[in-house]
Amino acid sequence: MPTRRGGRLYLHSSSGNAKAWRNANGAMLAKVRAEWRSRIGGRAAQVDDSGPIVSNNGYAIGGYDPVAYLTGSSARKGSSSITQDWSGATWRFVSVANPSKYAPQFGGNCSYCMSNGSVTAGDGRYWNIVSGRLYLHSSQSYADKWPGEYAKRRRMADKKWRQVR
Repeated sequence: MPTRRGGRLYLHSSSGNAKAWRNANGAMLAKVRAEWRSRIGGRAAQVDDSGPIVSNNGYAIGGYDPVAYLTGSSARKGSSSITQDWSGATWRFVSVANPSKYAPQFGGNCSYCMSNGSVTAGDGRYWNIVSGRLYLHSSQSYADKWPGEYAKRRRMADKKWRQVR
């Protein structure tokens, strides 16, 4: 359930959560942001934390462990017993980790789609690591194209991401 606030798009798991967010006052939002920052230790080094993280079936990146992409070069489902709430989504891991270090770019949306000007959820099965960063895609063909077109596509995706976050 999407809502907009301050020019940003937020995704919620239920209409009740969306309603509570719409009715939240500034003091409450500041408290939530301060709590979130204290839990992850400030701003993430690789991830722009000011945008929404796509949540598929209640879990960020469809329940895949973001660490596995970068450390094991594979897409692995995380454990239901090792989870962490971060940036508006629940993350699953194979082992304990800090999601801010490993989260996908563009909030988990399809990077290739973002570069084409559309916002489409990424699929944890289709991905690339470029310059130490995780990029999700909505199809294998987009994942195959991304590395060869990275410089141009990254600039276009960054521009669109600034508009939607």
